[in-house]
Amino acid sequence: MFRIGCEPPTRQSVVRRLKHLYKYYHKKLFDELALINNISITLDLWSNRQMRSFLVITGHYFPADNFELKSTVLSFTAFNTHHKAVDIRGTLETRLKEFNILHKVVAVTSDGGKNVVRAIRDLNSNLDHVWCIAHRLHLCITNGFGFWTVKKDNNGNNTTTLHQGNIATL
Repeated sequence: MFRIGCEPPTRQSVVRRLKHLYKYYHKKLFDELALINNISITLDLWSNRQMRSFLVITGHYFPADNFELKSTVLSFTAFNTHHKAVDIRGTLETRLKEFNILHKVVAVTSDGGKNVVRAIRDLNSNLDHVWCIAHRLHLCITNGFGFWTVKKDNNGNNTTTLHQGNIATL
């Protein structure tokens, strides 16, 4: 409840303020990235339950003025195209060029999806690619407990289904 005489901000004033803050911090990040020599990135691509896809790129670097590792989200966007390697590479390249750091990237950490691995290799064949240990651990657990089963359909294609049992029966 508001006190008498106190007006809450309007929707438009909140939007203006958020745009101002975005521009300020975007420029601050851009200026900080201009001073670094190398950066590693983490790349993650996923879909939610409504099948909307998202791509997040996180940068990991040491600022020029100190030796404390800094990690920051460089891009978090809806990914409205197919998860093909060429589309992933194009989006990744565009985002890295926006910050003028494409030539500074020395390593990429991601899951082991063939499309993502291919996109990274096509972006720059000299980049070091590191498989994310959390994704590997997830695969070990789901495969070890048999949560997912892979079968061939009539056309010889792999189909993946969720195991309907529970852990207690395994």
